[in-house]
Amino acid sequence: MYTHQFGSAVNEYYVDEMRNIAATRSAKIRNLKTKADAENYVMEVREKVLASFALPERKSPLKPQITGKIEHDTYTVENVIYQSRENFPVTANLYKPLNCKNAPAMLFLCGHALEGKFSDVYRTVMLNLVRNGYVVLGVDPINQGERAQFNNIPEDIKRYGLCGEHNIMGRQMQLIGENFATWRAYDALRGIDYLKTLPEVDSAHIMVTGNSGGGTLSTSVNALSDDLFGAAPSCYITSFLHNIENELPVDAEQVPAFLAGMGCEMADLLIARAPRPLLIMGQKKDFFDARGTAETYEEVRHIYELLGAGDNVSLFIGPTSHGYSIHNREAMYNFFNKFVKADAAEYHEPETLSMDSAEALSAAPNGQVDQLPGMRLVRDIIQSEATAMIQNRPKRSLEELRELFAPMVEPERVEAPPHYRILRGEYIAKDQLFSRFGIESEPDRVMSVLKIFSKKECISYLPEGKEARLYVSHLDSRDEAAGVLGDSERLFMLDVRGIGECIPDGTDQAAFGSERDFFQQYQFDYHYASLGVLLADSYLGGKVRDILSSLALLQARFETVILEARGQACIPAALAAVYAKKPVQLKLYDRWESWQEVTQKPMFRLPQSAMWPNALAISDLDEMLSLLK
Repeated sequence: MYTHQFGSAVNEYYVDEMRNIAATRSAKIRNLKTKADAENYVMEVREKVLASFALPERKSPLKPQITGKIEHDTYTVENVIYQSRENFPVTANLYKPLNCKNAPAMLFLCGHALEGKFSDVYRTVMLNLVRNGYVVLGVDPINQGERAQFNNIPEDIKRYGLCGEHNIMGRQMQLIGENFATWRAYDALRGIDYLKTLPEVDSAHIMVTGNSGGGTLSTSVNALSDDLFGAAPSCYITSFLHNIENELPVDAEQVPAFLAGMGCEMADLLIARAPRPLLIMGQKKDFFDARGTAETYEEVRHIYELLGAGDNVSLFIGPTSHGYSIHNREAMYNFFNKFVKADAAEYHEPETLSMDSAEALSAAPNGQVDQLPGMRLVRDIIQSEATAMIQNRPKRSLEELRELFAPMVEPERVEAPPHYRILRGEYIAKDQLFSRFGIESEPDRVMSVLKIFSKKECISYLPEGKEARLYVSHLDSRDEAAGVLGDSERLFMLDVRGIGECIPDGTDQAAFGSERDFFQQYQFDYHYASLGVLLADSYLGGKVRDILSSLALLQARFETVILEARGQACIPAALAAVYAKKPVQLKLYDRWESWQEVTQKPMFRLPQSAMWPNALAISDLDEMLSLLK
C-alpha cells in the first residue's frame, strides 16, 4: 500500500462545505431578536424537516393486536403488534400502571441493540417509567428484536450485522426515492397513533425518549410529530459539522435527505418543535462529540428564550461513555416528572428490578415477524415499489436523461478544460511507468489523479494524438494497469475521488491493525456518499465530474477518446458518457449490478457511492447504454 497524496481531499471538501453552511446559519440564528423572529424560524425549519423526511401521505389502518399479557402487582405488560404500513408489522411491549386513568405516556425507542426492546438497559428504563405512573410503549426498530429482516436468506450470502444491514436497506430505499430515516421514524410515529387510541392515556401528555439510535429516532419523531408533549434524546445530539470534522460515519437513519443542503443543522430537528419541553442528553466520553451537544443546546435555548419558554429546555451531559447510563436515565425521569407530576420528589432507580423473560415479552410467533402470514419484510416492499416504478417509467431520450440527472451530476460545475498539476512520475518497475497529473475537478482542489501508464516512458506533459484510451479504475489504477494495457503503447488511467491515490486516509471503522476494506459498511466510501446525500452534493455526481474533467482534457488533444471502466466504475462512467461534450466510445468490463438488480436482492455488491435518491425513476444502466449506442 502506498501513500495517498490526496487522501484528505474528499474530507476537506465536505468539511468546508458544511462549515460554509454552518456559518451562514449561525449568523442567521444570531440575528433572531424577537419572538416573531423565532416563530418564523421555527416554521421555516419545520417545513424543511418535513420536506427532508417526506412522510407517507396516507395512513393505513393500525390493526393492533394484543398477543399476550403479563400481570404484576402494580403494572401489566401487553405484547402488541400494530401495522405502521399495510402488512408491515411493528412489535412492541405496552407497560401500564394498574388501574391508571388519564396517565402521561412515553414512547420508548430502542438504540442499536440487536435484541431491541428486550435489552436489559432499555427494559430498565421502561420499568422505571411505569413505576413513575407512565404508560410506556417500547417498540422494536426495523431489523431489531422481533423484526429481523434477513433471517431467511441463503446461508452463502454474506451478512453485515445489525447496522450494516440498516445501511443495505438504506441504499435500496434511496434508489426508489425512499429514506431509511423516514421509515424508522414512521414506525415510531404510528406508535404515537396507537397510544392515542388507549383510554388509559392522556393524549395531551405523550413524550418520547431513546438512546443512541433511539436518540436519533427520538429527535426525528420530535421534529415530525404534532402530537408530542416533550422529548428527551440521549447520545445522539451533537452537530453535523462535528461529525464531518471528526470523520464519523453514521447510520443510514442518521442521514436525513438533503437537510444540511437546505441550510439546516442537527439543532434544527429540535428547534422545529420549540418550545415543547426538551431535555438534550449526551455523555462526556461519547463518540458523538459533547462539544457539539453543548453548542446545540445554546442555539436551541436562544430560540426557546425568545419564545418565552427558556425553562422548557435543559442539557444533561453524563460522566460516562456512549449509553443510556443511570445518570441520564434519572435526569430524564426527573425532567418529565417536573412537567406532568405535581410536587414530584426526586426519583432514583431502585438497585434491583424484576424483569420478564424475552420469551414472555415476545409479541410474534417464535419471536419473529417473518413468521406472520401475509406480512411483508422491507425488501418485499422495495422490490414491489421498484418493479412498479420501472414498469411505469417512460422511455426517455438522451437529452431528457441529461436534464433529469443534472441535479445529481451538476455538469455546469465542470471547467473545460480544468486546471491540472504535473505531479512526480512513478517508476514501479522497469516495465511499469506512470506519468501523473492532479486534476482540479473542483475549484482549486485536486479531486482526481489522471495517469499515463506506459512500458516505455514517463513524461511530464499531456500528449496529443489520434486516439486515447481513458480507463476509470474499479479500485486502484496502479493495481489494475498491467491487466488493461494490452497491446497499447499508452493508457490513460483515472483514479476518481475516493479511489486509488485519492482513497481517504481516515474514516476507518475496522479493528486496529486490520486491513482497510473499501466495501465495509462504515468505511470511507459509505461515509462520504452519505455526506453527499445529507449535503445535497452527490458523491456519485462528483465522480462523474471527475471523469468529465479528464475527458475534457483528452478530447481537446485527441480526435477520438475511448472511455473504459470496470466493476463499480461502470455507473459513473456511463453517466459521464451521457454528459460528454463530444461523443465517446464506451467499453465496460466486469459490470456489477444495475440499480434495478440492487432493489431485487437481499444483498448486493454495489457500494453506497453508486447510489442516488430516486435514480430508478429516471433510468438505469442498460437504458443509458442503449441510448449511447
